[in-house]
Amino acid sequence: MKQKLSFIPHLLALSALYFLAGCASVAVDSHKLTGNVNNVNENFTIEGKFKLSHLDSKETGYFDLKKYNNSITVTLGKNYLFPEESFILDIRETLKLSKFIGQQSTEIKLPNIPLRDFLSLFLQTENTNIRIDDTNIILEFNEKKYPSKISLNHLDIELVILVKKIWKN
Repeated sequence: MKQKLSFIPHLLALSALYFLAGCASVAVDSHKLTGNVNNVNENFTIEGKFKLSHLDSKETGYFDLKKYNNSITVTLGKNYLFPEESFILDIRETLKLSKFIGQQSTEIKLPNIPLRDFLSLFLQTENTNIRIDDTNIILEFNEKKYPSKISLNHLDIELVILVKKIWKN
């Protein structure tokens, strides 16, 4: 009987160890592959934030852009308390920037950019100034291979995209 009672603490300790090991968390970023995205034809994910400035108004938000084969899934949010908006595009389409930032107002007229050209902005490797139609695009780098900041200036509207992460899927 004494031997059976001495076995119980060991059994409880072993059960607690299995329970704690089973509840251990794994980092969310562990599924992300390292490596450089070299062109728009590869599968990749981009996370970042945006800020739209127009006259006296400013809007901010975040985005998650996932490219898989020829489809692009964009998830937009104003902040983490409000619901997100998601839409799917084909890489051969033209991106309406007003849709990208979730702007439904008719007073702000943002240009349309071919989606392939828009994605290639995130993968530029050198500091260049680009012009698409009436839109000036300025890329800024800070110790990264890819741009950390993309500024699109169109008339009196400025859209700034801050890139947090880019990785291969």
